[in-house]
Amino acid sequence: MMPQVAIGPRSAFASWDWVGHDLAQALLPRFAVCTFENGCIPAARVVLFIKDVPSAAQLGMVHAVGSRIIYVPIDYFRNERHIRRHAAFLSACNLVVVHSPALVPYFLPYARVQTVDHHSKYCLATCATFKESGYALWIGVLQNLPYLLHYLERHVPAIEIKILTNARNASALVNARTVARRLRIKFRWDGEAVNGYALYPWSEATQALMMNDAKAAIDIKGEAFNQRMKPPTKAQKFLCSGLPLAMNSGPISDYIARHGLDIPQPSDGRWLSREYYDQVCVFARRLAPSLTLEHVAAKFAGFIEEVFSVEPREIGPLGRGAFEM
Repeated sequence: MMPQVAIGPRSAFASWDWVGHDLAQALLPRFAVCTFENGCIPAARVVLFIKDVPSAAQLGMVHAVGSRIIYVPIDYFRNERHIRRHAAFLSACNLVVVHSPALVPYFLPYARVQTVDHHSKYCLATCATFKESGYALWIGVLQNLPYLLHYLERHVPAIEIKILTNARNASALVNARTVARRLRIKFRWDGEAVNGYALYPWSEATQALMMNDAKAAIDIKGEAFNQRMKPPTKAQKFLCSGLPLAMNSGPISDYIARHGLDIPQPSDGRWLSREYYDQVCVFARRLAPSLTLEHVAAKFAGFIEEVFSVEPREIGPLGRGAFEM
């Protein structure tokens, strides 16, 4: 009988489809995998929590049946203090798996930590062709757009910028305006453009079309904790699709450089050159095999098998503060 693994909670977040659902399907040949909704956690040898932190009562139930716990904190924590507030849960985890290497030091005081990449769900099947002219594409959720706009206010782009985002999401728009106020920049949005830059509603099909059509890609991260802790996923998506990427310096560009490619800043003319495009395509061929769902699932399978062999960790005092949002 195959060991049981429970993965959840299912949610409307894109991270569930990308990590939870896809991972559950890929692990089925190795384990008896089931998924669960919040508040309904099945008994299993290993419970793998995606994004959401369980309540104290849920954690107690998991511990009572002797489950080992793996936690994958995808974009959950706002800052270091928020992490510390969940010390009781993190200390009960047998393993924390992060997609951003920059997060590792923040979780090591509580549990073993491993890193893993998102699989290449949204990469183009083959490298986009080199284009002499065209536009640079930015892709992301609307609340992250002000960081790009802040950069563009101070640096005149050498190329047209087009924005692919959840442009008509009301709550994302509120959050975007809040970030823009914090950055002290204008945010003129009319549903079709923001600050004069054209907006396109995101869909998987539109993303594939625009990535094929674009000459290049751009990404800018801010100084906030959740910006600095972002994984290299978006950079990997662009680069593995043959899109010459420019971005500001920081943990992600440093990470990519350690793997063999120096990403130029948008002000660097190398960004739009044929030479850099050729370097990106060589890098893509080298990187792509490590980002397949099969490769990523194999890493998770190794983590799960390691956790099978250890005892569940004891749970410390479950004060309210350890589980508040």
